Amino acid sequence: MHNILAMKEPYEAAINGNWEAMIKFFDENFNILFHQMTVAKDTAFHLAVLSKKEEPLKQLLTMLEQDENPMWNSVFITNANGNTVLHEAASHHNIAAMKLLVPLECNYATQEQLVKRNRSGQTPLFKAASFGSTKVVKYLASLPYQMITCDNKQQLRDEHRTRNDRTSILHAAVRGEHFGISTGDDYNDDANNIVEDDDVKVGDSHSMDSYGRLIISDWLSARKIWKEKKKRKFAFELASKLIKKDDSWQKSYTKDTDELYRSDEQQTENPVIHEPDDEQAEKIENIEVIIKLDDDQEENIPIIEEEPIIKVETPLLSATKKGMIEIVKEILKEHPQALEHVSHKLQNILHVAASYRQREIFELVKKMQIPTSKLILGIDEKSYTVLQHAADTENYNGGTRNGPAYRLQDELEWFKRVEEIMPSFFTRHRDKKSRTAKQIFEEKHKVQFNEARKWIKETSQSCSAVAVLIATVVFAAAYTVPGGLSENTGFPILGKHPLFLFFTITDVISLSCSLTAVVTFLSILTSPIELEDFRVSLPTRLTIGFTLLFMSVATTMLAFASTIFLTVRLEKSRHLTMISLVGCTMFFPVSVLALLHFPLFGSFILASKNSLMFVCEVFPFNLVQRRLAFLWKSVCRLISKKDN
Repeated sequence: MHNILAMKEPYEAAINGNWEAMIKFFDENFNILFHQMTVAKDTAFHLAVLSKKEEPLKQLLTMLEQDENPMWNSVFITNANGNTVLHEAASHHNIAAMKLLVPLECNYATQEQLVKRNRSGQTPLFKAASFGSTKVVKYLASLPYQMITCDNKQQLRDEHRTRNDRTSILHAAVRGEHFGISTGDDYNDDANNIVEDDDVKVGDSHSMDSYGRLIISDWLSARKIWKEKKKRKFAFELASKLIKKDDSWQKSYTKDTDELYRSDEQQTENPVIHEPDDEQAEKIENIEVIIKLDDDQEENIPIIEEEPIIKVETPLLSATKKGMIEIVKEILKEHPQALEHVSHKLQNILHVAASYRQREIFELVKKMQIPTSKLILGIDEKSYTVLQHAADTENYNGGTRNGPAYRLQDELEWFKRVEEIMPSFFTRHRDKKSRTAKQIFEEKHKVQFNEARKWIKETSQSCSAVAVLIATVVFAAAYTVPGGLSENTGFPILGKHPLFLFFTITDVISLSCSLTAVVTFLSILTSPIELEDFRVSLPTRLTIGFTLLFMSVATTMLAFASTIFLTVRLEKSRHLTMISLVGCTMFFPVSVLALLHFPLFGSFILASKNSLMFVCEVFPFNLVQRRLAFLWKSVCRLISKKDN
């Protein structure tokens, strides 16, 4: 751990995808090639397999080959979880890295390293099966001495078949619903979704807790008291100076995900593996052909005594809770490796950001793909994943949107945003009360859901009544035109006046908008109003209904004003007075409506934005583009034929 500060430059290059800079650093500082780069004790080789590229690892191995006395064993140094670079390549579906490290002809890895267990008792092959990396499983199983003959049948070596808690390799594969999946990416099978699940526990933590609190308290005081920009800048500069002295993030503690992961079949004391259906049985054939299990096999579980951890909270996590993105950026700029810090509660920065709805910080971390791939699989002391923290309302402050329906929409969108970066099998993890993230969301948002359902029904009923009233008025106005009808021709007497055309247009628009608003509000009242409907469907309809209602009120008042100007005849000296009076009268109800519903306008805009995004996702733009291109070619051919 004493070397971690010296590894800031290459770590920063790695998380930003600048592998050339990292390689150049180690080329100039070859003597520290195997030093720890993260609080999880990862080396450059561990990080290289997460790159989704073959080149970083290949260049590191080439660099090592050029040394007079290459230390190949050091390539397979274990991190704090007991994982070698082979475990990392297996869990991240990096078949290219596996073939570089364990080629068929000349092995860098020894037989002992192929069967080496991590702290959970997993070999690289077991870990590959657990994460559904079929290609890696097949490749490792095809290597010499990885299979043995028993009763004239080929099966895996005993080391590969179970881990410390007696979970079998087939059980681990079925638990994650990995029935022979294959994405077809030779370099990195599904590396965007399948991520790391490792643990780190680093000694006792005399952390600078008082210092961390000092930074946060100073910054809070700056936000509350020093309103002026200059004083806030001074507070930030003070915090920046204190951050440079912080080393609390170096004390980190995590548990292996495999020890904490709880799926459906793990809820009973003696887990039972249910037989897969026909479709699943066909998919599982790829792995089952390789894996033959003996469920009675037992392993001696090593007992590891852990040193006590002092319960503290680092400045990074404190700033994340408060949403102080400037402080978070400054900490990560000064100490980029602090991103992987895990607290005594087994929480990392993603847990905290998800729990406190700190979207900016969450997106900031999400952009750093390599550390995020490990952090996203963290499970805290409550057996909560990042997604379950997003589902819980323990630290929910009510949101920023107005209206119960829009606040619930905000929560559903936040849950969906976090779910998108979670591995599919990890969304089914259960907490200590056997609840998945979705079940936690439904339970914790039950009251909010009932309030939103009641509010949207009452609002729709009220607005539909107003829309019907407006439609009735403007419909009647169409048959009682200003100035009346001519007895001889039946046409409007003032039909040739410019304002009459304006009256007609505004009256038609008002009628159309009000009737459409009625239909929109009725669609809300007649819908089943399920929880998922509040994410897109119901808020979109409500926004459309409100917009149409507002337009109908505005155009009704414009039609009324044009009628006044058509029918009332005054002297020229009084025209200005009448225009001012009518204008004020006309815009008064429109202004009142706008002011009373102004707090909802922000929610309307966000809902409209989400609706447009939804339309963009489902609309067949490619099909339309192809059709238009076909029509254009057809027209061009017709024109060319006519010319000829």
